[in-house]
Amino acid sequence: MTGFYTIILAFVIIVVAREFVRTRMSGSGDGGMRHPLMFQVVPKNRQEWLRSLFFPFQAYVPVAYFVERYFVTRWPPHSYDPGEFRASLFLGYGLCVVVLLGTGISQLTKGQIRKGFINLGLAVLGAWLGYPMRHTIWL
Repeated sequence: MTGFYTIILAFVIIVVAREFVRTRMSGSGDGGMRHPLMFQVVPKNRQEWLRSLFFPFQAYVPVAYFVERYFVTRWPPHSYDPGEFRASLFLGYGLCVVVLLGTGISQLTKGQIRKGFINLGLAVLGAWLGYPMRHTIWL
């Protein structure tokens, strides 16, 4: 089952990276040539600032899974507390789900269908991956 998760998450990483690169391209008046703006250090307008702020939340969902798999399989259990580690991952998933869900719904209401579904899909994926870790939180 772990291989299935890995394939799904690799697909999600590709889709998010492709969407990020596609939205960072601009068509200028130089004969239709498109120049990537990925290496621009400071965003120029409000939309670019918002996109830059949401990218860590989008990236957290697939990256946290691979980090968790690495720590669980590679490190000896006595060198760290797996309960604390998974609790912090669970809280990160929870924050990302809330942010991505709100952003996705907002984008769908504004007519940005593709971006909205990507964010909603990442929110669902984050909830799906974070749900098994819920027992690590003690209230």
